[in-house]
Amino acid sequence: MDKGVFGYLLLSAVVCGGMILYCNNCTVQESAAKETVTETKTEPTTSQIVGHNENSQNEPAYVEYVFLDDFGIPHAVVKNNGEQIYGYGLRIKYYNENKEEIFTEESDIDEVVPAGMSGGLERFIPKHEGTKYIDAAITYIKLLDNKKELEPIFKNDFISLRNIPSGRSGAECKFIDISPASVISSQGESDLSDIRFSVKNKSERAIKNIEFLAAEFDAQGSPVSALPNGYICSNVRKLSWDNASIKQNEEKTAASPMALNKDCASVKLIVNHVEFEDRGVWSNPDTLDWIIQQGGSEK
Repeated sequence: MDKGVFGYLLLSAVVCGGMILYCNNCTVQESAAKETVTETKTEPTTSQIVGHNENSQNEPAYVEYVFLDDFGIPHAVVKNNGEQIYGYGLRIKYYNENKEEIFTEESDIDEVVPAGMSGGLERFIPKHEGTKYIDAAITYIKLLDNKKELEPIFKNDFISLRNIPSGRSGAECKFIDISPASVISSQGESDLSDIRFSVKNKSERAIKNIEFLAAEFDAQGSPVSALPNGYICSNVRKLSWDNASIKQNEEKTAASPMALNKDCASVKLIVNHVEFEDRGVWSNPDTLDWIIQQGGSEK
């Protein structure tokens, strides 16, 4: 086996599929503490999405979109119309390439979705071989002090990622400023590149955890595969900065060794999810629009 491949696989095994992210020059008083950014590894297959159900928009919560990522893993985007929820149940239907239902299962999702916001994009649901399309509906929601049962509403309308209407493109986070990401070639045998960027907390609360999405491009501006560490699309990956601990007006510099494809020349970043020290949560409502615009659905 090639030494570079062996070294990369060994590191991947050590960090359990995660990306190492560390902090440089966080503050004058603090030393450069090591932080961790995790990302998800799965197996490649075709990406498909099923559209949202117009008839369910009067419900307290409903499934906006449900889709298979480039690795065949089902995801669901849930819209919360009511008060903040702390989890939900999904009934998931799996279909083959002939749009024949081959399996149905229930999935319990522990996730905070603030009132009026969307969530769930980063949540994985069990996959089944032979699946080409999926559909999903909410069966219950967890409120602060009780659980509310809902009648599952399915749409059964299968569309691709590129056919989803995209109306907003900013995907800005009002709590965090991100510097342009720098791509630095690795000096090791892995022949992979690093990504480095700084994050500033401009909110009035301390930030505990941050989730980013990163889209990779080559020198000509074309999407570059994020394999084997892909996320929703072939060139978009998720970076989860756990225990970031960024105080008000504090800026930290982060780096992730061996993170990028060797052909990656530039990276676009957005904040997907923010968790504050006081347990408040913010989810980016424009994530799906941003993903579509990166061209990551192209093979």
